[in-house]
Amino acid sequence: MTIQTMADVIQRVAKVRENALQHQRDLAKRFKFPLDDPPISGLGICHNTATLALELLAFYNDIWGRIDPKTVPDVARARDENAQRVMLVTKALYILALSGFEFAAKSALPLRPKKLALGGGRIYLGSIMGASKDAKLISEGTHDLWSGAIELRNTLVHNNGIANRTATYQFPDVKIELRQGQMATDGLIFFAALTDWATQSFQDWCIAFLSL
Repeated sequence: MTIQTMADVIQRVAKVRENALQHQRDLAKRFKFPLDDPPISGLGICHNTATLALELLAFYNDIWGRIDPKTVPDVARARDENAQRVMLVTKALYILALSGFEFAAKSALPLRPKKLALGGGRIYLGSIMGASKDAKLISEGTHDLWSGAIELRNTLVHNNGIANRTATYQFPDVKIELRQGQMATDGLIFFAALTDWATQSFQDWCIAFLSL
């Protein structure tokens, strides 16, 4: 992990934090909603989680910058361990952001009870996005990306990152590559980039859902 790579991760998470709050405020003003009301409250959850992630990243960035080859026996190992911590922080941000979006979207459904045809059974973010595609609130392509983002989240949470099937999802500047029986591949910027996309896409969904 280079200093520039670490700077890129911090910059991307800072972008997520800033955009989540700005989107939340813009939507609250546009639809005359309190900031903590669903579904825009999901953006607040993302903002708060990104704030914590930035604090942790700043800590690890400081540690990385103070690694001294004269005092650290194995510099490469120390830097690799630091990179793994950075990955864990951004992975947690991604998982918690999507969970926040899911909770906020589910909580908002009574606001527009006829907007989505969800049927019976338990409601998840995946079923909400599927119904949103059917209702023309999101495009087929956006639905496919949400499916990939949610599948990855579920794989990380429920299967320790080991994919149950092989699939590829191309996002604007990052790719989810799942290989059956293997750990999902990624890079340092991976989860921050996915969270950035999900934040923007969730804002778009909020607009479509709340619009009459």
